[in-house]
Amino acid sequence: MPLNEDNIHRFIQHNGIKFSFANLISLLRSDYVPKYNPFLDYFEGLPKWNKVSDPDFISQLASKVIAKDQIRFFKQFKKMLVRVVACALNDKVFNKHAFIFVHDQQKSGKSTFCRFLCPPTLQNYISESFAMDKDSLISLSENIFINLDELSTLSKIEINTLKSMFTKDKVKVRKPYEKKATNSPRRCSFIGSTNKSEFLSDETGSVRWLCFEIEGIDFSYSKEINIDSVWSQAYSLYMAEFEYRLTIDELRESEIANEKHFQ
Repeated sequence: MPLNEDNIHRFIQHNGIKFSFANLISLLRSDYVPKYNPFLDYFEGLPKWNKVSDPDFISQLASKVIAKDQIRFFKQFKKMLVRVVACALNDKVFNKHAFIFVHDQQKSGKSTFCRFLCPPTLQNYISESFAMDKDSLISLSENIFINLDELSTLSKIEINTLKSMFTKDKVKVRKPYEKKATNSPRRCSFIGSTNKSEFLSDETGSVRWLCFEIEGIDFSYSKEINIDSVWSQAYSLYMAEFEYRLTIDELRESEIANEKHFQ
């Protein structure tokens, strides 16, 4: 549950403890209060995935998405999930690619599938808005996902500005109650969907967008797939040093696939 300083202060007052709100904030910001990493706590608390005896949960989930290039989708979907783990846990890693589902029909389940990727335990750490303001910059370091729900509504300028966020590895901003700006590691990964096939505009820099045309989604995933099992496998792959970065050939493959998505 998100920290609410006002509730803590109210609880203190109702228990007859004289402690000012300013002193409470000072205490919470001090080293006396242990730091909590919700992402590390979640991944370390998952059941261990055994590659010999356990199913390939990631492939099971990927098979519920009918992509036009299913082989490429399977490979990059697995890499994307492991990158999400790496970005959330490793201060030196940031996910520079946005994983985008493209389908020309509304209500095809793209957005719902994106939301499903965020496990219930981390539902407070997904954002579905990004406005390039201070709060959005802070959200880069506080969320595991930023879901770009409908890219077709964004202008060319907004799309290109958004792309610049993919390569941010740190966020320097003054957070609430802080006296000065501090550097925080980027934690979030970008996912999204659009029903507008031609939404890219900068032909010199499409490599940050991993776009996948889909023909449909089998909605049985919500009942048949345990998303915690999917992340257990992704975390195990990360710990086993699975190669989640795109190769030169895969980057070239992505650029070719993106050609049809330029305005």
